[in-house]
Amino acid sequence: TIAAIGHICALLSREKLETISPTVVSSIITFYKKISLPYNLTCTLAQLLAAVVSQEATHCLKLHLDTLMGSVLTQASAIPSYSEPNSVSNHSEALRCCHLLTIAFPAQMGTQLLNRLENASHVQRIAALV
Repeated sequence: TIAAIGHICALLSREKLETISPTVVSSIITFYKKISLPYNLTCTLAQLLAAVVSQEATHCLKLHLDTLMGSVLTQASAIPSYSEPNSVSNHSEALRCCHLLTIAFPAQMGTQLLNRLENASHVQRIAALV
């Protein structure tokens, strides 16, 4: 079901997308806490973000923006397990979400990245930059 929602997002009108986006994002963030390999969730989130950015309806994401950026950056900064294809795919989708969030909210994403670098140890800083 969650994968179908991601594909449908590109077909929705701007008004409908603005209506359902906060609910879908909230649900995805809730499911992230329950699922160990969330590839389908991250893929759906990337498709939703792509639709929101293309239709310039980014204001509907502001309610969950900090939590959303935190979840996506956590997945993007984790080193994927190359023995598990879903882990690598999830990492790629998380990077795509980071890219889309950076397009929509450059200042907020920059602030989030700086906060992560300030709070991380030296080794984690180098890994995050790589």
